[in-house]
Amino acid sequence: MSYFRNVEHKVIFEKLTDLPLYDDFCNACAGSGQPGVDRIGQYISEVASRIQTLSTNQNNPYYRFVVSERKGIGKLIVFTKRVIRRVLKWLIEPICAQQSAFNSEVTPCIGRLLEIEVDTRVNIGKLHDRIGVLEAQQSRLTALEQQVARVAELEQQMAKLADIERNYSILQDKLSAYETASDMGFWNKRSMAQSGEDMIAAYITYVLGIPPQDCTYLDLGANRAKELSNTFYFYSKGASGVLVEANPQLINELKFYRSRDVILNKCVAPVSGQQVEFYILSGDGLSTPDYAGAMEAIERNPSLSIVDTVMVETISVNDIFAQYFSKTPVILNIDIEGKELEILESIDFEKYRPLIIILETIPYRPRLVYDEKKEDIVAFLKGKNYTEYAFTGINSIFVDREKLSDK
Repeated sequence: MSYFRNVEHKVIFEKLTDLPLYDDFCNACAGSGQPGVDRIGQYISEVASRIQTLSTNQNNPYYRFVVSERKGIGKLIVFTKRVIRRVLKWLIEPICAQQSAFNSEVTPCIGRLLEIEVDTRVNIGKLHDRIGVLEAQQSRLTALEQQVARVAELEQQMAKLADIERNYSILQDKLSAYETASDMGFWNKRSMAQSGEDMIAAYITYVLGIPPQDCTYLDLGANRAKELSNTFYFYSKGASGVLVEANPQLINELKFYRSRDVILNKCVAPVSGQQVEFYILSGDGLSTPDYAGAMEAIERNPSLSIVDTVMVETISVNDIFAQYFSKTPVILNIDIEGKELEILESIDFEKYRPLIIILETIPYRPRLVYDEKKEDIVAFLKGKNYTEYAFTGINSIFVDREKLSDK
């Protein structure tokens, strides 16, 4: 009672709360907690209709038009009702005014509540949409985090692999040092060259009294760091030199395993500073700047192909001697597929005379080669006072006669 100004207010409130819509809506909300969308929409439409009815009837005047359909005494009845109404005006008019005031307050309040409900439903729908977007983003974020974790795992594995390769290189160096220090001494050694060319060069320097760690070298067309290398044996004994390789795909390997050497990703030519095309073939050690030579190799071996063509800067042998050596290296190794004689002719032998020159003196064939030696190369070096000390069936090994005469 304390919440209402009079009994009439309480009665009106109880009437509103007794409406079927109120009970149905409460039951729907108190049921599963998730009323159907169509059912709630129906309730809202019904409430809106009833609010319209309330708005229409919210004014409740005490004065109403009085009529009577009874003949004869109708006028008397109307007069009597008017007298009664006027006599009871002091009672009826305040009640009607109060009722109208109450209706005027309740009707817009219910209307505002309905608007709030509709706005709330719209906002809830937007919130559900936003939640769906966030869940999709969370799903993508989770997938991205998994990919990042996978990349981190792969990086760790790559780091471990790099450590294994370094340890393997260290173990090989230690093994080589152990073999050198064994009872067999110089004679206990392992070749990494194609046909033992490094061992022949090692024997020449051994007989001439040159320690292996002092056997500097210039390797033109270095190719692999270890396998098929005519200079890796001397590197493993502590020597160092310059490796020139035009194929950029081999540079990282050379830098990793031959860290003491100077690695030049350039193409050897008679003149420095030019840009030339370098043809990378699918066969190991056959890449060349000589297009005709590349096509000839492919013609002889159809399984070969040019897999890439790169532009490489040229550098001359004389410039390499001048820029990277304080004195002429002990060993000059040349493996540049068809350009050997051209490079030899560009060298200033009056100024630079390596002790040992190793180079290929047979043409490329996909089979065992015999009786096809490049005698023009042999003749040229003999003209420069070099003697062909050995021929391995692939490479010729020349020694400077001027240095042999001093021994």
